[in-house]
Amino acid sequence: MAQTKEKITREARAVEMFRKGVMVTRTATGYEIPGSNGNVYDITETEDGCLFCTCPDALYRSHQGEMCKHVLLVEMVREFLPIKAPVIDHDIHLKPGRVVV
Repeated sequence: MAQTKEKITREARAVEMFRKGVMVTRTATGYEIPGSNGNVYDITETEDGCLFCTCPDALYRSHQGEMCKHVLLVEMVREFLPIKAPVIDHDIHLKPGRVVV
């Protein structure tokens, strides 16, 4: 019998990115996050704190009200290390169990 591939949720992928220490860079308009295929995605933050990502998953599913793993990762980082203003011009490095700015 053929095995079915277990579906990994976006939330689980975001948690895995957080645990691996994926670099989240603060920009003037939001954040930048490297994608799993070498692309860099922009996450724009609106004045009211909403996040929008440029990755294909977010563009495809945004009308469905779902968040991509990059936005979920930024949500985790913002909860762990709240940054609203001023803009920080250096990288936030996530390490297991700590955040280094």
